[in-house]
Amino acid sequence: MTNYRAWDSKVILRIFIGSLNIACGQRQADQLCREVDEQDKRDEAANNEALGLANGPQGPPMEKAEKELRELKGHSKQRDDFIAWSQKREVSISHTNMSGEVQLSAADYKGKAVRIKNSTGVSYVVPEDVGLLKLMVDKCRDVSIHVRSSVVTSTVELYKCSRLELSLDQPLGTLQVDECEESVAVKYAERDHVGKAYHQNSPGFSVSWGLCGTASSTVVGKAGSLQLLTCLVDTDLRTEPVRRGEGEFPLDFGRASPASDQPEPEAAPASEQRRQEAEKHRMAGNDMFRASDFSQAAALYSLALQLVQALNAGVMLSFLSVDVILSTLIGMAASIEEHGIVNMHE
Repeated sequence: MTNYRAWDSKVILRIFIGSLNIACGQRQADQLCREVDEQDKRDEAANNEALGLANGPQGPPMEKAEKELRELKGHSKQRDDFIAWSQKREVSISHTNMSGEVQLSAADYKGKAVRIKNSTGVSYVVPEDVGLLKLMVDKCRDVSIHVRSSVVTSTVELYKCSRLELSLDQPLGTLQVDECEESVAVKYAERDHVGKAYHQNSPGFSVSWGLCGTASSTVVGKAGSLQLLTCLVDTDLRTEPVRRGEGEFPLDFGRASPASDQPEPEAAPASEQRRQEAEKHRMAGNDMFRASDFSQAAALYSLALQLVQALNAGVMLSFLSVDVILSTLIGMAASIEEHGIVNMHE
């Protein structure tokens, strides 16, 4: 609101300065003019600040741009916090031509995401009490890995490996196999332990169950850039392309669908529908995570977590992948550390 009294006083002061210029000389008048101008600037700045216009008048586009800039700064800090936290959780190891088994002890690796990278001619064993957060195997050759413990996030990733054998004593929710052009054999202890396997350009990828050799292996991998999903349908393995919808999000969030000539399945119970919807959000979050859009990934993971609140904790932890645990909410790190490693398959 304009202060007319102050404005009138300034007009009178400038008239007085004009008179002073005539009576007392130019120098004194100039000095008073400078002081009045400086006071005008201070008053204008104070008024702008009071009106929220410290940087001058701002229209809707400028306000939107500044809001997005503030959000971007917040996301950058969230991303930095996530990277710092995940780096503390991840451990990389590599061995070459070891004569005996390499045991991953609980003292060194419990609760850690372990990346086995560039190993050659090694046999690894993960004992029952280790409880890895996640297992990643990159560019390994002539390597065998026997995982006797459960994996907290129920996720294993294999990338550009050849002549690799992975034996799993406990159920696994998600297996990812990419660019493995030579033999990669994954052996489950039981048929019911087989979860979902996403694979791409891995013609040597095979699956079997029965660690004592009670079932023969089935080659499910194929060459090419098409991403495939393999999982159990009833008692048989089925492999189909991963279909994607809006935003390139995977639509195959349940088990692989039966052949097109089969009748439509009955509607799933409400709890199963909720689990499937949560899985869809989880997969979408994984895509955002791989694209380094951590804020969007966290939002999608939050939706998934909300949908499974009614499910028991064991089910919730078993179907969420490591990306949920790591990226969902940095605060979940504290929860994991507080409650320790849980068995997700009880």
